[in-house]
Amino acid sequence: MALGIDIYRYQTVTDWNAVRGSGVSFVYVKGSDGGGPALVRADAQVRGAQSVDLPVGLYHYAQLSPSPEAQANVLTAEVRRLDATGLPPALDLEDPHRPGPAARDFAFRFLNQLRANGFQSVTLYANTSMLTGINADTIGVPNTIVWAAQYGPNDGRRHPLRYNGRANIHQYTSVGGVPGISGQVDLNESLTELPGADMPLTQDDINRVANAVWEQHRPLLHDWSVMNPMWVWLVGANMGAWEAATRPFPPPPNPEEAVQKLAEAIAVPLREELSQRNGEPDVDAIAVAIARRFVPTEPTPTDQQA
Repeated sequence: MALGIDIYRYQTVTDWNAVRGSGVSFVYVKGSDGGGPALVRADAQVRGAQSVDLPVGLYHYAQLSPSPEAQANVLTAEVRRLDATGLPPALDLEDPHRPGPAARDFAFRFLNQLRANGFQSVTLYANTSMLTGINADTIGVPNTIVWAAQYGPNDGRRHPLRYNGRANIHQYTSVGGVPGISGQVDLNESLTELPGADMPLTQDDINRVANAVWEQHRPLLHDWSVMNPMWVWLVGANMGAWEAATRPFPPPPNPEEAVQKLAEAIAVPLREELSQRNGEPDVDAIAVAIARRFVPTEPTPTDQQA
């Protein structure tokens, strides 16, 4: 179990080291609202949490319009802009939404869009009346973290969560106090281990990896057949340099050896790209998988005829 806070412009953080020292171990910040970023951008609060190595994620306050997909895309853009991937992105589903089929449909579509945008885990925040009214347990979106708000007497202390559904986080008061924060703050208790956002590499990320491989291993890549058009797409920002590399070359004498050598070349910048992300990805396995796209290891029809 871990203590967390969620904050917005109503909370002024004066000392992030004091916040961390008080026992806070995760932070959600309001990042977007309806069709745009939050009125006060999350930059300062996200950077503050990151400065003391606190996992931080963003939440989105849901409005009735625009579409849930459009609102999910707004949140995605803010998460990417701030690299706020310490926690899964969260949907805050409350007023003006009301418990019932329409709110359930909104949540389903919003969370599905986050998944389509590349997030492996997503979070649904609501009070227990809303969670019951939309039957959150059967929302049908894989890897959904349920964040349940229920305060009881709302006296700053945690009281048992009285909710029959599944919950991963309990927001138990809105009048908490934390050293380093002026004013009252929402307090939360995680009931299970919380994953990070697990956001895969974006095209820009992969471009940086590919360009680094190209600059460091240009002669090696020129010697091999790089036929797959996916490689050209991955390095679109450096297309001119790749025109020569995409000319047809004969397959290497030992394709598996070529795969392993190219994987070693890819792994170095790939490891750097993933070093700030959550979890422990198998960089070597990812690099081999990428390398297999670029080096033909199966006999071509011509080879088979020969």
